[in-house]
Amino acid sequence: MTVVIPAHNCEQYIEETIASVEAQTLPPVEVIVVENASSDGSRELIAQLAEESHLKIRLVTTDCPGVSNARNLGFSLAHTPLVAMLDADDRYLPGFLNSASEAFSQQPTLCLFFGNRRPLRDGEVVDEPFLERTGLPSLAFTPLAGDSRLISDGLFELLLRGSVVSCSGAVVRRSAAYRAGLFPISLSSSEDRCFFSRLALEGPAAYTLAPTHHYRSHSASKTGSSGWLEIRRNMVRCLAQLQLDTLERGLTAAQREALQQAFSQALAGFHYSAADNGLASFLDARAWSRRAGLPVTRSPKLWLKAVKNSIGRQQPANI
Repeated sequence: MTVVIPAHNCEQYIEETIASVEAQTLPPVEVIVVENASSDGSRELIAQLAEESHLKIRLVTTDCPGVSNARNLGFSLAHTPLVAMLDADDRYLPGFLNSASEAFSQQPTLCLFFGNRRPLRDGEVVDEPFLERTGLPSLAFTPLAGDSRLISDGLFELLLRGSVVSCSGAVVRRSAAYRAGLFPISLSSSEDRCFFSRLALEGPAAYTLAPTHHYRSHSASKTGSSGWLEIRRNMVRCLAQLQLDTLERGLTAAQREALQQAFSQALAGFHYSAADNGLASFLDARAWSRRAGLPVTRSPKLWLKAVKNSIGRQQPANI
């Protein structure tokens, strides 16, 4: 398999990230690092690490920003049937690629394998479960290699409600990823939910509850109130796009109902967050919904909330 690493302003972490790939019990055929529009010393450091590594590391540089663009470029350059992803500030645990390989070998039609994550906070690993707190363990499954589980049904509906699959803990079949349309470059967030939801319709998926990677939480990943508003808008855009993408996919009645419910909840959450930011943001959110051809809330409570939150505060820039 090939490991694809999108890298933007990652000088502080990239050496540790690449070292985690070098430590894999089953090394990849190639590592493709897509450095996209960094303003620090990432590009030079990655080039040095590639020269010193025992792995085949290809550095690709682009001035086009965006993690989706970087991942898609990496997929286009990979030549192996399987592609593993790893964000430039995260790190693998040593047996991850081997576990994924065993799962794909045992289930030849498998399109996705993913694992559990443990957070990294201030450089320390936090023993905090992730997948166990989602609805994933409740889905029916059949055992695969080791402690891997082949999901019987329900992953698509689960992904509509939230991101269960971490990109840094996922290995995908490259051909299935292309059928799923890769990552939407129009979204600055929820792009992973959109991709994995579409991928779940392409074929079987499997996972393990065993930790496979460390996910880093740091100051650059913290989101303010205006940021949450943009995140919620992208949730709406993601789910609206999924509705269009699946019009002729022959979804079951349960899948269509789950998609409609997730979209309605996301749209309500977007308008609620807009009201939280005050009247100007609320009006802008309503105007955006109209332009996008989406329902516009008429809730008197949200109007009152927006007016109340406008008193004595500076309004954020238009969304």
